[in-house]
Amino acid sequence: MKKIFIYTLPALALAMASCADGYEGNFKMDKPEDVEHAEHLAALATLNSAFDRTANPNFKLGLAVSSADYASKGLTYSIAKTNFDMVTDAGALAYSTIFNEDGDFVLIPVTDMFIEDSPSVGAGAMLAYNALPKSHLEEVISPTFIKGDLAIGTFLAVDFEDDAQGNTYPMSNGSTAVVAANPSGAEGNVLQIGSASEKAKNSYAELTIKLPNELTVGNLTSIVFDLYCPDTKSQKRNFVAIVNGVRKNFSDDTPDKRGCPLETWMNKLVLDITDIELSDADKAANEVTIAFGPNVNNSYYFIDNVQMGWTTGVPDKYVEKNEAEKAAALADNFSNWADAVMTACAPSISDYVVVANPMSDVAPYVLRSSESEAVLDENGAVVNDMSGMFFFNDYMGDNYVKTVTDCLSKSYAAAGGVGTAKFFVSESALIGNAEKTQSLLSQVAAWSNAGAKIDGIAVAMNNIETSAENRQAITNLFTALAGSGKLVRLDNLSVANADAEFYGFLVAEYFRLIKAENRAGIIFAGTSDLWKNNARTDAYEAIFNALSAN
Repeated sequence: MKKIFIYTLPALALAMASCADGYEGNFKMDKPEDVEHAEHLAALATLNSAFDRTANPNFKLGLAVSSADYASKGLTYSIAKTNFDMVTDAGALAYSTIFNEDGDFVLIPVTDMFIEDSPSVGAGAMLAYNALPKSHLEEVISPTFIKGDLAIGTFLAVDFEDDAQGNTYPMSNGSTAVVAANPSGAEGNVLQIGSASEKAKNSYAELTIKLPNELTVGNLTSIVFDLYCPDTKSQKRNFVAIVNGVRKNFSDDTPDKRGCPLETWMNKLVLDITDIELSDADKAANEVTIAFGPNVNNSYYFIDNVQMGWTTGVPDKYVEKNEAEKAAALADNFSNWADAVMTACAPSISDYVVVANPMSDVAPYVLRSSESEAVLDENGAVVNDMSGMFFFNDYMGDNYVKTVTDCLSKSYAAAGGVGTAKFFVSESALIGNAEKTQSLLSQVAAWSNAGAKIDGIAVAMNNIETSAENRQAITNLFTALAGSGKLVRLDNLSVANADAEFYGFLVAEYFRLIKAENRAGIIFAGTSDLWKNNARTDAYEAIFNALSAN
């Protein structure tokens, strides 16, 4: 019978060792390199502990986040709280976020990031030409509405009821106008012009009317009357109105076109006399002589119930704002906006990007305006879509930034802001573009010289390519920025393919070229380049090492 022996693994190992005489066991399993590397990265200190804060008193290490993500207190919040001094949400304080298109104040999402014992909060771009409530701002500078006191009415001038039948009225050119019975058979008197046997010859009844005391001739707007046409000649000829001897012909305006039938009364026909030009003396008078009717050589018709239309006062109107008024209206709007922002944010935020991307991307890189951003065809027509753009300098001049910073500074202090707020101007597409960089620096200097409070320049540096040309361009850019004398901050920093070596170069070059007192900080564009699957990356180490050298 065969015997079967079953060994456990420890027993088998022991048996194997005991079978080799004189064998000295020294078995060792090495850690995989990737595990060792991960442990090395995990052993590094946090980023915000890597640099000397005494030597870099203004430097803040920041992380760009979304307000909602950060407020959820998930992984992003945990990383930010451990490794960074400041968090920013690029669009949370945009002008279009503070005011909606109707100009109403709306919730500021950045306030969700005010969490106790967490990094400070920095304000992203507040004014950007393509992120503004354009319809609201256009309403701000729209014509001013002025409420009028216009009163409109009519009064009965003459109805011939107090006249005896047979009484006559003078005519403008002979013939007769006589008070007669109503041709329709209804009761009451009317005025008959001409007759079936003796037509009026281009002549109209003249009525002299005493106006109510509160009215003058200048208040009169219309002649209102009833008309009865017994024949087609009077029915089909244009109307005429004469006021104090001044005549108006109503071209292509006849009784039949007004709907006046034959041998039937047409009530309340209206002849507009507002465009009859009278002398100032006539306008000021309290009495007027009028004549009117169809313009016919051989006329025969009846009129009744003559009224005069009038107006007093002035109508509602809109008055176009002049340049100074538009600038003042926008300044008032800035003030309201600044109050809304600072009331919510001043106790928690001290760093603000006031203006973003002010310089045109097209040479010669002037301050953006409706003129600089318009693309014209050969006929001078604008062919690009500018519907979402608004340019404050179109209405306030190039130094509108002083108004902005003045309003923000005042509101910051009033809202209990700690110390003095820092205001930045942000610009993009500067790497490799020395001309645009110089235009920006010149504009910032001009604003500062004109009294605007601009503490620093924030350079947008998203997805930087890692070419040799870019290395030199970055060195040139940092050199130029260092010469401004302003604080310098790198915003939304990320490197193509998360290149660790280039991250290290970029951070080291920033510290090498920007003076310690002018280093405002570096804001990284999220966590994905520095952490993968909740573990630190090589880019983290490269940045850590560059920070540690300072």
